[in-house]
Amino acid sequence: MAALRRWLRTDLLVIGLYLGLTLVLTYPLAMHLTTHVPGTNVDEYAFVWNLWWFKHALLDLHTSPLYTQLIFYPLGVSLALYTLTIFNGLLALPLLPLFGLVATSNVILIFSFTISGYAAYLLVYYLLSAHNTEHATRHTQHAIHNTPQSPADVWRVACGVPLAAFLAGLVYAFTASRFVYTALGHYDIVSTQWLPFYVLFLLQALRQPTTEVVTTNIGSDDFSRRFFSRRLWGWLSPKTTKVVTTKLSDNRYALAAGLFAALTMYCEVSLGIFLGLFTLLYLAFVLSARRFIVGQLRRLAVLAITAAVLHLPVLLPALRELLAGGYALEGWGGADFLSVDLLGFFTPTIFHPLWGQWATQATAQFADINTVFLGYLAPALAIFAVVRYRRRLAIWAVTALASAILSLGPLLHVNGCTLFDLDGLEVSVPLPFIILHYLPIVQANRVPNRFSVLLTLALAVLVGFAAADLLTRVRRRPLALGLAGLLAALLVFESLAVPLPLTDARVPDVYRQIASEPGDFTILQLPLGWRNSFGTLGAERTQLQYYQTVHGKRLPNGNVSRNPSFKFEYFARIPIFQSITDLEMYQEVSPEQRERDRALAAEVVYFFDLRYVILHPALPGRPPYADTQARTEAYVRQVLPLEPQPFYEQDGVVAYRVRQPAAQSDLSVDFGTEAALLYQGEGWGRNEEIAGTTANWAVARQARIFLPLRSLGDYTLTIGALSLAYPGSPPQTMTVQVNGQRLPDRLALAPAWTPYTVTVPARFLHSGLNEIVLEFAWTAVPGKVLPGSTDPRPLAAAVDFVRLQQGQ
Repeated sequence: MAALRRWLRTDLLVIGLYLGLTLVLTYPLAMHLTTHVPGTNVDEYAFVWNLWWFKHALLDLHTSPLYTQLIFYPLGVSLALYTLTIFNGLLALPLLPLFGLVATSNVILIFSFTISGYAAYLLVYYLLSAHNTEHATRHTQHAIHNTPQSPADVWRVACGVPLAAFLAGLVYAFTASRFVYTALGHYDIVSTQWLPFYVLFLLQALRQPTTEVVTTNIGSDDFSRRFFSRRLWGWLSPKTTKVVTTKLSDNRYALAAGLFAALTMYCEVSLGIFLGLFTLLYLAFVLSARRFIVGQLRRLAVLAITAAVLHLPVLLPALRELLAGGYALEGWGGADFLSVDLLGFFTPTIFHPLWGQWATQATAQFADINTVFLGYLAPALAIFAVVRYRRRLAIWAVTALASAILSLGPLLHVNGCTLFDLDGLEVSVPLPFIILHYLPIVQANRVPNRFSVLLTLALAVLVGFAAADLLTRVRRRPLALGLAGLLAALLVFESLAVPLPLTDARVPDVYRQIASEPGDFTILQLPLGWRNSFGTLGAERTQLQYYQTVHGKRLPNGNVSRNPSFKFEYFARIPIFQSITDLEMYQEVSPEQRERDRALAAEVVYFFDLRYVILHPALPGRPPYADTQARTEAYVRQVLPLEPQPFYEQDGVVAYRVRQPAAQSDLSVDFGTEAALLYQGEGWGRNEEIAGTTANWAVARQARIFLPLRSLGDYTLTIGALSLAYPGSPPQTMTVQVNGQRLPDRLALAPAWTPYTVTVPARFLHSGLNEIVLEFAWTAVPGKVLPGSTDPRPLAAAVDFVRLQQGQ
């Protein structure tokens, strides 16, 4: 109980101070907690959507949140490699019923700021206390006999350490980069509160197997009682005098470090790279000092196993996705664009209330918005600490330097330039980030400026030591407290981003009307676009996906971190979607193409079960679409079968109902034609002529087909197919899955066009799109098995048509 009371007195006070500062420094967020979210309409709504989807998948759909068909419909998309921020989703589960989605997202963001400060405070408090313990060990006999210590020792132990640790927490929690990522809506990089906890327990797990901890009775010293108020001194001072030797033969610290490693990666998986980097640097220092022993190796193994086991629910699906292919990093993945400019370390961000105006001019030439402004005081204090405590702080100095260099990206940028003139010779300066690009898994972190997370943590530790050293030099209480307050004010001022940019998260009422309509169907929103971390198709706006949290209906478009290229290619080849995205991206659509699109419109509407088209105003000054909106909307009104008048018009949002075509009992798809591309999912090759007819090869062992139905009953499915044949080829077989259920028929395919018929029971089907998967026994590459062929594709069988007829 005594320990609990001490925690309530001190740590809750520290947490409360960080919480109060968070509310002030994120102004005006607290005043719009239920209506707005931080951001500039870039990425923030993807993370708000995450909270809703995580809860909707687990509690409403009772399915894995790592896969969804509500976006990228009908293909669906895996979220195993997506920044789903699973920890935030778990934290949101009990909060959503109490606060609602927007307020819950803001509360979690405030929590991240607050606990980030507290975590850094604990880490630096531990490091400073360990430093002072070594110092106190030299005076153990004096402490045992209750010999009064000097005022400097009193200050260092009783108040210098907490105040210095608090200042370090300010550096980590309220750094300029954290505010920039908040303004950009990158909530995953704001959720770095568990990283200092990992470092804290890693250090404790790998220290020497026995540690002597000295606690001195400075509370009885007359100077101490005069220096502080009675209440403050009661909170801060120890009450007993003793020397304790603790044997660390258990693995508690290693288990805790593994837990916090998993929590860190559940916020953002790429943060695991920073955990690994610091661990390797620390181990290098331990080995260089020849202090590594078997017990430490065991604890390191316990740490790694704990982290892996706890992260297994995401790790296994992610590995399956990576092995399935289609996720290869394209080039450098924009790493050159997402690097830190060397001048950016010392150039204030555009969000600073006083410096932002001239900082805008300075950062205009940078490769990306300036995300890693370090300030001036924090680096100065860090340099002072390194000079003052060279050996003790070497690991933190190296960590800060390594992180800073890696954040610069593959090539050195100075004021926006990567090419430098050396007597007429243009050269660029390659940097160590290039090495990371060629390391498996590690290369997935294609955003160099995110190394600022580890950089600011190391900077916070150095600032903590510098502050502790300065505060111990001041003997008088008012001056010491005044110095601490001045340092805190200056550190906070340099990173200010007040007022924090907010965007309106209120959902147009039209979506509540749509939500009240029963059934699953699709809505189309303009601007129309698809996005991942590497680019976009069309004019994507993540806020429109966020509106799905209210209406809950399917969307053909969507925003993810990574996806196989086919997820974009499928929608790009649908003529109407292709025309819309062309118009959004400044291209023209010919009158002939418009007529073809109009002729295909009813089929597209029937396929997607498209009920509504919602037109949204463009974001001012945000091309594309800000300057292509009018012609895109005119095309949609001209081509799609919309009702003559909108049923909703408010605040620039215009909503139309879509006229529905008559239901069909039979359906036939002619493969090898442009119209058939709508029905073909993954696993199909290009349109071509095969054995005298237009057809498509199946280029994988499984190939997906989508068939829309409105009338249910038993159906006959007929597939016209031929098998690839070559000398010595084994018999080819084909089985059929319907909506995940395998039919009993195993069809032996001939190397000539032949119709194959199976019966599909009504219980296998549902209204809407039905997924048919053709599964083949084998594939072969013609270039390897057929003389004279150079075709590099793995082929199984070709399909001429698919026909679905009701009845036997």
